[in-house]
Amino acid sequence: MSAWSYWERKVFFDRLDVVIIGGGFVGLSTGISLLEKNPGLKVLIVDRRAIPYGASTRNAGFACFGSPGELLDDLSKRSPNEVFALFANRYQGIRKLIQRTGPAAIEMKPEGGYELLLPELADSIGEAELHMLNQGIEAHTGLPNYFYYKPELLKTLGLNRFGQIICNDHEACIHPLKTLQSLQRMFQEGGGKLLNGIPVCDWQSVETGALVQLDNIPQFHTRQLLFCVNGFAKQFFPDLDVQAARNSVLILKTHKAKAFTGCYHVEKGYLYFRKVDDQHLLLGGGRHWALQEEFSDVFLFNERLRSKLLHFAETYLLEGADYEVTDEWTGIMGLGHVKSPIVQMVQPNVAVAVRMGGMGVALASLTGEDAAQLLYQNLF
Repeated sequence: MSAWSYWERKVFFDRLDVVIIGGGFVGLSTGISLLEKNPGLKVLIVDRRAIPYGASTRNAGFACFGSPGELLDDLSKRSPNEVFALFANRYQGIRKLIQRTGPAAIEMKPEGGYELLLPELADSIGEAELHMLNQGIEAHTGLPNYFYYKPELLKTLGLNRFGQIICNDHEACIHPLKTLQSLQRMFQEGGGKLLNGIPVCDWQSVETGALVQLDNIPQFHTRQLLFCVNGFAKQFFPDLDVQAARNSVLILKTHKAKAFTGCYHVEKGYLYFRKVDDQHLLLGGGRHWALQEEFSDVFLFNERLRSKLLHFAETYLLEGADYEVTDEWTGIMGLGHVKSPIVQMVQPNVAVAVRMGGMGVALASLTGEDAAQLLYQNLF
C-alpha cells in the first residue's frame, strides 16, 4: 500500500464530511441532495465496481409504481395507508428524478403501463377492486381514474392469449445506464467526488465520525458514513431486514418487439416485458417460479428460469415468430418483510439507505433525500 500524493489526498480524502458506499441511484441521489443543501460539503462516493451493477444498471428500465395485482397482493399484507403511501412515494420519486435530469437525458418514454391477466385469471381483478385501488391512489396522489380496462388492446397488440388488460397512462420506460450517467454528472458538477472500482475493506465508528479502509488505500476519516448497498446490505450488516433477491433479464431479437410500447406486467409484476427498440424485446422476472433459489446475491443465471421465461414468450408473446436471444443477465434487488426502504443510523455516525423492494428506479430520489436529511442533521 503506497502513500497518497499530496494531490490525491487534497482532492479525494482530506476533511471529508460524508462518504457514501455504493454509487447506484440511491447513493448518487443522496450525494446530490446533500450538495443541494450545502454546496460546501465535501462528499465522496465509492463503488466497488467500475460500473455500479447491483440493480441500478441491471434493471428493466421501468419507471413504474405498482400494478393492480401487485397492489392487491400488498393490501393483503399491509394497511391501505401504508400501501398507497408507498405508491405515492414511488410516483413522487420519479417526478423528482425527471425534475433533476429532464426526460431526454434518461431517454424517458411515457407510454403507459399495462397488467396482463392470464385467461384463467381474467376475472380475478374486477370493477370493485379497480375502483378501490383508484380511490386509494387518487387520495394519495391526486391522480383520478388511474387504472382502467381496455380489452380491445389485446387484439391490437397481438396479445390474444391473455384474458384481460388493465392500463394506466402514467408509467414510463427509461434507460438505466443513461440515468446513472446523468446522476453522476449532476453529482460531480455539484462538487462531489467519485471513486469507482474500489471495494471497502473495513470501517469503524469513532467519536468524531468514522474511519474507512478501502482496498489498497490508506485509511481515512469522514464525519459521516452511509451505506447505499441495497441487496448486499447483509454483507455489511447481517441483522438488517434485507434479503438479496436475484432477477433475470433476457433480450430477444424479434420483429414482434415493435408492437409492445410501454411497460407490461404479468402475474402480480413477477413477469415483465417491454420493447427496447423495434427489433429487441426485453423479458424479465420469473422469480416466483423458484422463490427460494432466487434469494441470492450471486450473479448466475438460473437455467430452469431461463427456459420458463422463453416458454412464456413463445406461448403468450411471439405467436410463432422467430427470435434470437442476444443478451442475458441478472441483477440483485434488496427485499424485506416490509417493502418500504430502510433509512436509519446503525452505529454512531454510520447510516444505511437500503431495501428498495425492486422499485429502486422510482424510490431512489426520495430515499436519497431522506438519507441526506438524516446525515445533515448529524453534521450540523
